[in-house]
Amino acid sequence: MQNDEGADDSRTLATNRTMEIVVALVLLAGAAIVIYDSVRIGFGWREGEGPAPGYYPFWVAVLLAVASIVNLVKAAVGGHGAGEIFVTLRPFLRILAVLFPTLVFIGLIGGMSIGPLNLPGIGMYFAAAVFIL
Repeated sequence: MQNDEGADDSRTLATNRTMEIVVALVLLAGAAIVIYDSVRIGFGWREGEGPAPGYYPFWVAVLLAVASIVNLVKAAVGGHGAGEIFVTLRPFLRILAVLFPTLVFIGLIGGMSIGPLNLPGIGMYFAAAVFIL
């Protein structure tokens, strides 16, 4: 088992309250996009045909929006554990140490475009060998 002494000594990057607000806003924005598009393509009930193409996405997005608003209000008011630390610098750097190589691995498998440079995918096996190295 690894010794995490001093893990709490590093700088706080985000609190639970901040992350709850961010997640609620992102989900609310996603729900708004789905609601807008469902209204655009039609979300009603068509006589003799059944639901329009946007019927189910519309209602799922409405439920998601309502849940996001409830969570946003609870986070803004300051509910249970609102002031607790979500992540500090040292554990976040450990996450990034795994995330960046994994993103490169995925990019090597399927290829990637970086500005005018288009790199073709090299396949799973060769990318795995590069990842392991």
